[in-house]
Amino acid sequence: MGRRTSLTVGPLAAASANNVCLSQTPLGAGNLTLDGALVVSGVAMLDQPRHIIVTCAAAENTKTFTAYGTDWSGQPIQSLPVAGPAAPGAVDFGVSFATVTRIAVSAATTGAVTVGTNTVADSRPMFTDEFGYGPTNIQVNVSGTANYTVHSSQDDPNGSGGFGVPLGLQNCIWISHPDLTAQAVSVQSAFSACPKLIQLTLNSGTGSVQATITQLASPSI
Repeated sequence: MGRRTSLTVGPLAAASANNVCLSQTPLGAGNLTLDGALVVSGVAMLDQPRHIIVTCAAAENTKTFTAYGTDWSGQPIQSLPVAGPAAPGAVDFGVSFATVTRIAVSAATTGAVTVGTNTVADSRPMFTDEFGYGPTNIQVNVSGTANYTVHSSQDDPNGSGGFGVPLGLQNCIWISHPDLTAQAVSVQSAFSACPKLIQLTLNSGTGSVQATITQLASPSI
């Protein structure tokens, strides 16, 4: 027998560029005002853990933005600092937030900025059994219209990132599975050796995706 786990992501509520922060022009370093449609008592409550973006009306690549909030388990999480776009546009914070509690900017911005959601969301990451056999089968089923990627990592988010501080999910290096990248149909593939973590990412679409992962059973000891 094997260890079987399912990961699901989607469907998402419609994306909105300003449902976390309405248009504002910061006059200096500090926190943006959380005043979008998703904000309740100062906290943005997302429909499910998903990515957020900052949209800038001007080039803001000399400033950085950092998002803070909670993850799937209600644990505190923050993004790495991300530079604003080099031309009017949006940048993704690269982390799935269940809630957003703060957005910090490093300096005054040239133009107005908003913060909201896009169409990207990550499933809860799955830890594999390090004492089990390596081969791991994975099948992803698509419901509706969806584009997805399966990522894996050998990094341990609970391991040390230096000075006794945990590495954190935001610092893990994720690698796309060669057979399961930007797929839009149901596909089955495998890992020849089990990674530390597996995660399913919804890249776009109004549907949902479910990954069923089966790792061979641990050997008898």
